[in-house]
Amino acid sequence: MREKGKGSFLISNNPFSLRGKKREEGQSFYYPRVMMRTLSQVLTEEYSEHGVHVANVIIEA
Repeated sequence: MREKGKGSFLISNNPFSLRGKKREEGQSFYYPRVMMRTLSQVLTEEYSEHGVHVANVIIEA
């Protein structure tokens, strides 16, 4: 995408990536989603100047 100067990168996510949630037994439920949100921010910083669009799409299910 960088070489072509265009493209799109879509990451589907859920609302827990924004506000977080813990399971009853205390295990983390949202860390992988938070990491995907961070990845989308990093990709935006790195590739937006090369014409690559990055979107973190929040899907409430």
